[in-house]
Amino acid sequence: RAINTTISNLMISKKRINLKQQERDIAFSQSSKAKESLEKKVAEVSQLNEEIKLFNEKLEEKVRQQTFELEGSFRRIHGMLTHINLAIFVVDSEGTVLPPTSNFSKKVFQQSIEGKNALNLLFFHLKDGSKEKEILASYWTLIFGSDSLNFEISVEYLPKKVIQPNKDNPKGKVLMIDYVPLYNNDDIVENLMLIVQDKTEEEQDSLKSKKSQLKLDVIQEILPLVEKSKFTFQLGEAIRTS
Repeated sequence: RAINTTISNLMISKKRINLKQQERDIAFSQSSKAKESLEKKVAEVSQLNEEIKLFNEKLEEKVRQQTFELEGSFRRIHGMLTHINLAIFVVDSEGTVLPPTSNFSKKVFQQSIEGKNALNLLFFHLKDGSKEKEILASYWTLIFGSDSLNFEISVEYLPKKVIQPNKDNPKGKVLMIDYVPLYNNDDIVENLMLIVQDKTEEEQDSLKSKKSQLKLDVIQEILPLVEKSKFTFQLGEAIRTS
């Protein structure tokens, strides 16, 4: 019986040893799988880092290229704006003048206009509550955020010609205004380019010419019919020899 008990105990011990060995094998297997999984994750992260690095390098090169192109475009635009006899500038929805502006803008408005409000520069003479100012305010807000069709409709209501009070010109300063929409990537008006011409001298010359013609017409009407031909001939000779 003692021998049987001993044998039984030995078998139990052997089973326990085998069980522990199985547990160790399972733990080792799980550890190996975990190690393999970790190594796989590390490899994936490393590959992802390489891809991100390559993407960043391409992105940086693209940014450099676009920056170079933008700088070149800006220089060309600045050169054009420097040598053109027009006030050309871009405004946002609030009417704020954005850089750059043409050099001639300073001559037209007698000041540097960057950062100034174009509505105040152009339409300061419109009276509060007047129909003209109400129409301007209404359609100005409709332009921004609109598509090309709505722009074409709204722009028709903006002033194309203004006569501003001016101390140097009793008849006022005459400005002609063109509006050019600047669209974003969604073809929506984001900013507005204004092209302003000072037509004061041309208007004055045209007015003088009309007055001279009117005087001539009056004189010809009051001259006797016999004298009219003689007067016309003398006037022609005077013009020819002048």
